[in-house]
Amino acid sequence: MVGDPSRSHYEVLGVSRNATLEEIRTAHRHLAQMLHPDHHAADAEAERNFAERRMREVNEAWTVLSHSEHRAEYDRLLHQVDVRNAPPSQPSPAPRQQPVGFDSPDMSNGYHGTYIDEDGHKVDAMFFDVEDEESDSRRSTPAFLRPLPIIAVLGAALAIFLFTAYAGPEDKNNGRNSGTKPAVAKDCVLQQADGVTVLAVPCSGPNDGKIVARVDSADKCPVGSSPTQVDAKTVCFTPTVSVAGASTGD
Repeated sequence: MVGDPSRSHYEVLGVSRNATLEEIRTAHRHLAQMLHPDHHAADAEAERNFAERRMREVNEAWTVLSHSEHRAEYDRLLHQVDVRNAPPSQPSPAPRQQPVGFDSPDMSNGYHGTYIDEDGHKVDAMFFDVEDEESDSRRSTPAFLRPLPIIAVLGAALAIFLFTAYAGPEDKNNGRNSGTKPAVAKDCVLQQADGVTVLAVPCSGPNDGKIVARVDSADKCPVGSSPTQVDAKTVCFTPTVSVAGASTGD
């Protein structure tokens, strides 16, 4: 090729490699008119030299590509250049090999079969790739059992919370639990008309006293409070103080 050896005849004419003869002829005619010396007579010497060099390239490309046999041979040479310059292909991954000594086909979760040991004895065994051990152990666990560890942790946390919430304060004298539990904020008691039933009510309304503690037995009520039963539970309350004929639970 004349001129730049890195460009093919197709690139010189600006056509594709599967261009028809008519397309090649049209491209050559157009370029020849543009590069004709008459159009560059007034140009600088460097520009005239460039136009002459391009004209030689265009004419050589037309000479080769317009002849069917010359073009076929040229295309064959181009293909060889493409193959030689192509980047090396990545090797295909090696097929998964069945370990020696197993006489059963490969299975989706490993290699399972009868293993022949050195003494010729047959032993049932399963072989797994190293990277599959974790996923295989998960597959071996039934799906409905997998959430159990999480449920167990949540259950333990809930048990600790409930124990902490309802455990009584430690007795400073003997270090044992006194059995007294903290009162629920703003809970008060109100005896019903039957004179027996006592309900826990908001302290913002009518009430007979404010709950100060929940205990296991009446004898554990703090000094100054009185025991009563609310929903079968023993609570300690301080009576409501009456002021000018009105009562308040606060």
